[in-house]
Amino acid sequence: MNALGIKYPIPGLRILLLNNGGGGIFHLLPGLNRSEVMPGFVAASHRLSAKGWAESAGYRYLEATTEAEFHTHFSSFISPETGTPLLLEVKTEAERDSDVFKEYYHHIKS
Repeated sequence: MNALGIKYPIPGLRILLLNNGGGGIFHLLPGLNRSEVMPGFVAASHRLSAKGWAESAGYRYLEATTEAEFHTHFSSFISPETGTPLLLEVKTEAERDSDVFKEYYHHIKS
């Protein structure tokens, strides 16, 4: 949230926010994924959106909840639009994200 409040916004600034409703990436850390404090303090789940934060900071806000929406908005996201910074929030599922990260890291190791 602090990144959105920069004093001099850059018109061409683009922020891609992956929102999986919590700190899903922390489930990948050995040991921490079995900790009793993880769900409430480390990877606390939520149903928040960055829309209000982005708009209050003067950003154009786009949201993608499906792959089709992502592809629709991505052309705007990468275009050299001038005037306002842009935040694209991609809503994903924590469990799926964890699986994708595991596959990715496994691929890198091999």
